[in-house]
Amino acid sequence: MDEPSSTNTDERASTKSRRLLLISHPFPPRVQPGGFRSLRFLRYLPKMGWDTQVLTMKHTSAGRPIPIDEKLLQMVPHSTHVEQTGAWRPYSYLVQAIKRRRSSPTASQDSHSGTASVHNSSRWKQRFDHLRNLILATPDSEIGWIFPAISRGLTMIRRFRPHVMMVTTPPHSAQLVGYFLKQLTGIPLVLDFRDPWSRAPWQSSDSWARRFTNRTLESLCVHSANHILLNTTQLRDDFRAYYSRIPGPRFTTLMNGYDPDLKDVIDGLTATCRENNIDRTWRLVHAGGLYGQRNPDGLFAAIRTLNDEGISVSFEHYGTIPDESLVYDSIRRHQVESFVTLSRPLPHRTMLERLALSDGILILQPDTHLQVPSKLFESMLFNKPLLGLCGPGATREIMETYGLGAVAMANNPGEIKCAIRSLIEAPSNMPAESRRQADALHDFHARSLTQQLHEALSRLLPSHPPQSNLPHSLVHRPQASASEADQNGNRHVRR
Repeated sequence: MDEPSSTNTDERASTKSRRLLLISHPFPPRVQPGGFRSLRFLRYLPKMGWDTQVLTMKHTSAGRPIPIDEKLLQMVPHSTHVEQTGAWRPYSYLVQAIKRRRSSPTASQDSHSGTASVHNSSRWKQRFDHLRNLILATPDSEIGWIFPAISRGLTMIRRFRPHVMMVTTPPHSAQLVGYFLKQLTGIPLVLDFRDPWSRAPWQSSDSWARRFTNRTLESLCVHSANHILLNTTQLRDDFRAYYSRIPGPRFTTLMNGYDPDLKDVIDGLTATCRENNIDRTWRLVHAGGLYGQRNPDGLFAAIRTLNDEGISVSFEHYGTIPDESLVYDSIRRHQVESFVTLSRPLPHRTMLERLALSDGILILQPDTHLQVPSKLFESMLFNKPLLGLCGPGATREIMETYGLGAVAMANNPGEIKCAIRSLIEAPSNMPAESRRQADALHDFHARSLTQQLHEALSRLLPSHPPQSNLPHSLVHRPQASASEADQNGNRHVRR
């Protein structure tokens, strides 16, 4: 099932003074924001003396469609050893069993037995859904990756003997992988929160049992960790307040950022597109998902009003839309069919080209004041005005602090209209290369952020070789030498 396969470079013995095992569920070739964060760290950590190994999930084991871009694998450093493992899908198995049951002749006969018990059936269905989510999707739908990842993680620890483990989430089920590996081996553990977990606003509709379970699991992981990284100051303060008995310095902020190589690519794209873009319509482009609170209804209303006032504005969306009917209903209600284009996710390079052709870039982050979407840092490299639809919080603070564009409440069409007008009427090179934006390019540079990570990891380095609670025969088996790896074939990535 998990046979070795060809990859970038030969497996080699760990000769550097520091060794890191990074557990990252999202990783290339999957196009996911969390994967880019890991890539940025992996690019600079070897230059800072770290030998890096990555444990991730096979992209073929994903429980839902995820865009794939094989070119992203070229961004993985040659010195980084990557291993992939599959995942169990108990939820999918259950859904398939139910579908087979419903399609059977007996189920068909039962469906005509009457409607007197419809209300009771609905109530029982809700209870069943809560129980199903509690057992099969807590903390999230990737729960089936936990045990395969623990098994592979133990194998990697035995072979590479890392000094530190780091888990980046979501999905937060990956934190349980780190928790159990820490308990089994005693290796220092760093948790990297890109999103909140048990106190996330979108979990308010969960059953009390699921909310309680998530709080318990989060507390278990946080208390076992040697250090906790949060990707916004607001999220760090939230954790410090909630876990007030844990020393505050154990929680630190590590923001998202941008890859400097990407800036060179974007500079080339924007220069070409600036010469060819002669369309007078002001084009607003969004890359990402439309789900949950990310509802563009207020934006559609503002676009309708602006076009009625003679200001030609269009909107292009590239990304997933779980509830398409909701979005299309909003488009019809505001009669913006001729101004709005909805498209599926695109490969990363193609998406960059679409953004380079835009006149403005949408950052949609409503009602989640603890978070900053990772695409904000990539978007600011285009030197185009950003429209931030967000309330008070981390995203608005960054946009206002560094002068990246205009902000408005996502559910206020009047504010959105005024914000778009301010961007259209601003100079064509807005935002100009100002001191504040130069500060942003420095503060969010991947090298600066990785230096912060390096310092946090270095504080956890043991003064002696890593010990473990595993049996001696499991952990202290001699590592494969470079010559042995050559004889066995190229094993940089194992699946």
